[in-house]
Amino acid sequence: MSKADRRLLDQFAYRYTRLQDDMGARLMPAVLKALGEDIAPLSAIDRFTRLEQLGWLPSADEWLTLRQVRNQFAHDYPDSPAECFERLQAATQASRQLLTVMAQFQQKIIGI
Repeated sequence: MSKADRRLLDQFAYRYTRLQDDMGARLMPAVLKALGEDIAPLSAIDRFTRLEQLGWLPSADEWLTLRQVRNQFAHDYPDSPAECFERLQAATQASRQLLTVMAQFQQKIIGI
């Protein structure tokens, strides 16, 4: 793989990871707080579930799946090129879903 391709993949992994981390750690708790929810006693999965109940998150389970894909792509280093390619494809699809969720949050925030 060329140096330019490696840089591109590194940037993709970093930006995908960062967007998902920031949404889960900053955006989602801020939305819940703005809606008057007490998030202090809630675990992360409970926050995701509450956002799903409120119609902000399509599925808490899907969010966790996106997180799992992210972890596999960013932290696991398979030996086979075919497996690397499969993980890249999964991460690409997951990034599309993540951007869709972000767009839904943006629309709801504009509507508040």
